[in-house]
Amino acid sequence: QGRGLPITPAMERRRIRAEHAASWCGRLRGAVTVTAFIAGARFVAVIGRVPGPIAWLGGSTWQCPVLRRSRAKNLRNWRSARLALDVEAETSAPPRMEEFAQDDSDVYLARLEEFAARGEVDAMEDLLYDMVDEGEMPGVAHYNVLIRGCAPVKNFDKAERWLFRMKALAVEPDIHTFNALIGIVATNGDLEGAERWLKQIQDAGLQPSLETFRLLLNAARVGRQTMAMEAWIERMMEGGITPDVACINEVIGAFAEAKRMRKVEEWLAIMQQTLRITPDVESYNLAIGGYAETGDLSQAERLMQEMLDAGLQPDARSYTLLTGDGSYGRDLAVVKTWSERLKTSGVDVDASSYRAVIGAWAAAGHADEAEDWFARMVKEGKATTEALALIVDTLVLSGGAEGFETAQAWVDEVRTAGVEPTPAVYAALASADVFRGDFEQVEARLQQMEAEGVEMDADSLAALLLSYANAEPPQSQLAEQVFKQQMLRGRIRASRQLMEALRAAVGGSRCLSLRRELKLFTSPQGEAAAPGPGPRRGLNTAVDELYGKDGKPLSYARKQWAHLRPTSALPEKPFQWE
Repeated sequence: QGRGLPITPAMERRRIRAEHAASWCGRLRGAVTVTAFIAGARFVAVIGRVPGPIAWLGGSTWQCPVLRRSRAKNLRNWRSARLALDVEAETSAPPRMEEFAQDDSDVYLARLEEFAARGEVDAMEDLLYDMVDEGEMPGVAHYNVLIRGCAPVKNFDKAERWLFRMKALAVEPDIHTFNALIGIVATNGDLEGAERWLKQIQDAGLQPSLETFRLLLNAARVGRQTMAMEAWIERMMEGGITPDVACINEVIGAFAEAKRMRKVEEWLAIMQQTLRITPDVESYNLAIGGYAETGDLSQAERLMQEMLDAGLQPDARSYTLLTGDGSYGRDLAVVKTWSERLKTSGVDVDASSYRAVIGAWAAAGHADEAEDWFARMVKEGKATTEALALIVDTLVLSGGAEGFETAQAWVDEVRTAGVEPTPAVYAALASADVFRGDFEQVEARLQQMEAEGVEMDADSLAALLLSYANAEPPQSQLAEQVFKQQMLRGRIRASRQLMEALRAAVGGSRCLSLRRELKLFTSPQGEAAAPGPGPRRGLNTAVDELYGKDGKPLSYARKQWAHLRPTSALPEKPFQWE
């Protein structure tokens, strides 16, 4: 206006939204820093402690950096206004929010619930700001959903900041707010952090709920603090709260994961005889899974029959715990029996259960049965890229040229259904070349993958490194060069599988040197499963298939791929043990 320039409608809309922002903080007194993000602006300006242009924000001097900012997925959908409050000192008077209407707040709450289920925290924040723009007052329920939505991404800092903001806006947290915060620290297994929030619940004059104690038990379970779980059950009962089946399932699950099956049986008896709680399907599934992990399938089948005798309907996971998922070998008769019973049970088979049965048949050496289950999966519209990569790997490694054509046909069919192949699928298509050490063919296939707009990830990079390791002679220098190039791009995390492939390609000492040079660490997501009853196997079902005929162990590279390839399909060229 001072330069005589016209005021556009967009500028006017931003000014009106800024006034909405002012209503959040205009009555705050004390040391307050307000950061306003005006998205869609054509400039970036930083305004210091000057009262003139921004005196309407509260009548005092403010630090107000105005930045161009957009969180929208589509660049055409600029966010209107962003506001973040960091209160640096106690405020003597909280803002009054009575002027905001509460109409349609349930609509916003439903949309927040949808975003929370998908873990889209940024979208939840945008929706909360839109709610303010429309003149709606967020209540404690809205903040609770937003805080709870931080749990899937384990973003505790952001959840704590929103707790601080709701307090600054005179919205008192309730027990559900604290439960949401405990749920976030529970995902990290931080029992001490959960106990600190329990103390804050008591300091706030609130009573811990049944859900509070269940989350505390979950924190102990994730943190593998099994000894603390029984003490917490006693503590909640001393407080007059009777544990329900979900709480006892946390205890059973913790002992089953620790393979302490005697304690699992003890707690199954306690919940029925002492607490008078009827076990549900999840209770039996946890116990069955524990016995399956220890290799005691007879006890697992006993519990399955006990569940049926109790009148409970097993779910798909109950059956797949007995068939296995291909991680460890299962007897062919066991896989056949329980996969057939799953087929005739009439229960809904979800995508993860389909993937488990496909893996079980692949591990049993029956690619045709695995393909039949994948066909059922595709027919029901439940195909996933993980299952596709598994069936492609199975067909390519077991069927030669015909198997490759069949695998390519499945990729094309699934693509027409809207499921785009991932790097793992491309790596599976190249698995035979990887095993033969034909690294040029593997490179060509991965170049085709990148040409189609799919970036390399840890799976495809591990396949490429293994092809270098299997080559004659081994291409260690080429493997090192490719590995360094990909890791320096910063888009691939160093998983355990990837580091083992690197070790196979360049040797143990050089692998360690590269880890130190690039400052790499093995990510928790890439850790292999805990060792079970016998070595990890895929299509092979005998221990000696992981070793040569002379009894000497195979190389790391062959170990990586031998568990997905039957002995009859092994290449003729020898492998040298490093």
